[in-house]
Amino acid sequence: MRHPASRFLQWAGAGRHDTRLAVRSTVAAMGALEDLEERLERIETELALHRLAQNYCIAADHRDRRLWASVWADDAVWEVRPDAAFTGTADITRAVEAQWRTFPLMLHATANHTVDQHGDMATGRADVTAFVQLPDGRWILGGATYEDEYRRTPEGWRIARRRVARPFDLAALPPSAGPLHLDDDGEFRQRPETTDADAT
Repeated sequence: MRHPASRFLQWAGAGRHDTRLAVRSTVAAMGALEDLEERLERIETELALHRLAQNYCIAADHRDRRLWASVWADDAVWEVRPDAAFTGTADITRAVEAQWRTFPLMLHATANHTVDQHGDMATGRADVTAFVQLPDGRWILGGATYEDEYRRTPEGWRIARRRVARPFDLAALPPSAGPLHLDDDGEFRQRPETTDADAT
């Protein structure tokens, strides 16, 4: 007959084995949870940076000053040409306002946007196509590559630096049936035709 002490030792050993298994399972589950959290953060960051690139185009094309300012870090740099760069939100806003005064209509579309996150900083690149209407009604089709640096701020991700690289412009296209204008409702509409009688 086995001594009671040996049965106790056998039970205690089995208990320690079960405990070790439980600890290993818990550690594995915690590791899987941490990995899932990291993956979700990467996905959320990438989506936020894609939205940031979209908001840049939306703000520029729809002349939304508030949205435009929210795209940039306070000390951001917007390098539109090697010999022309604007620093800080106020300077960058004045630069886009000059474009609004010059061009009746702009339409930007970005594609191939890729990002790489490094903690609270990230880098990115996107190709852009832009349709710009000249004051005389003609159109210019151009494009470039945006080379970006992003920074996470308490308010969210912002562009810290945007460099316009590899720009190109095609020859101006003739005017369309009539120049469009942005009305008070934020809709693009064709300007009504005017006659000499209307002008007098």
